[in-house]
Amino acid sequence: MKYIFYVFIITQLFMVSPWCNTMEKTERIKPIMTLTNIENPLKAQYITQDSIAINCNWACKIIHTNTNTIIDIALKYGSRIQYAGIQKNNNKIAFSSQNSINKTDLTSNLCGIMVQNIIDIYDTNNGELLHTIMAKNAPQCPIFSSLDNVVLLGYTKWNNIVREYGYIIEKYNYKENCYTEHSFSNPAPFACHPTKQQVCVACNFQKPAIYSIDNFSVIKTMPLSDLMAHTNSYTLCEYSPNGSFIATGNDMFLYIWNLRTEKASMLPVVERENIQKIAFHPNNIILTLLSLNHHSCSIIRYWDLLTRKPIKEMQPLKGIGLDLSFSPDGKKIVVAFNNRCVIYPVPHEVINPEEVS
Repeated sequence: MKYIFYVFIITQLFMVSPWCNTMEKTERIKPIMTLTNIENPLKAQYITQDSIAINCNWACKIIHTNTNTIIDIALKYGSRIQYAGIQKNNNKIAFSSQNSINKTDLTSNLCGIMVQNIIDIYDTNNGELLHTIMAKNAPQCPIFSSLDNVVLLGYTKWNNIVREYGYIIEKYNYKENCYTEHSFSNPAPFACHPTKQQVCVACNFQKPAIYSIDNFSVIKTMPLSDLMAHTNSYTLCEYSPNGSFIATGNDMFLYIWNLRTEKASMLPVVERENIQKIAFHPNNIILTLLSLNHHSCSIIRYWDLLTRKPIKEMQPLKGIGLDLSFSPDGKKIVVAFNNRCVIYPVPHEVINPEEVS
């Protein structure tokens, strides 16, 4: 009886394993390059075909893989980096950080700590500091918009009237040193359209919507039922490179919004995995999921958005994956783990999905 019981348990575990239905599509891929001299990488983003920005706790490294050279960008204030955003077209990178400074009030003999919220914008070619923005609050990842010299900053803010936290998205023109802001009722990840002056905002317990960056007027909302919209919270939001798809969700589910057909559908993601990061392939129809399974191993899975089916997945990778990014030609992908950064080749089926039978 004990033997039969163990056989039953093993069989059940195999049946619910996320690898059962896609075993023939898994593949172990040999890395192109492993960057091990990186301490605590948080983000890794391709800037050009041969340069990668790696955001660590206290600095950023611009790595040129073709010449094996590194540009170290240390923040002017020596403070901890919270988030980083990259403007690839103009080779700029923006850091959100907090700096604690001693402040003494001579009139009252008081001494304390004042926290400064800072946005620093650097040139990724040479590490030169271009602009510094003193933000009012502690912003999340600064996102460059399609407008020249404009970044969007998002942060939570306490509302004394309703006695709860709301969310602010601030449009800041760092050349003219002016800003406008718009309030939202709930925390919200957001993403800028790659070419249009639009931003998609996914507020918790509401329907994700596209707003005009100019005046934050609503352009369109995601076609979801009220029941689905009011029970969802969001931590992920990404535009495809050509702006035809929006992927939004959290670590347990994803909605795909096809802006050409005006339809939205849920991606049937694998159970017992937590989605850490999503990224669109440059071909615009492949969405890549970086997930964490119950063994604390990372999995990269490629989904075809036209068929809504996975076309390829890599065998589990050791370590907790935090970020991923495609090279501009779509042939390489860099993954930031908690202790290293690794560059992998992208499978042929992902680069040319039309050849997949």
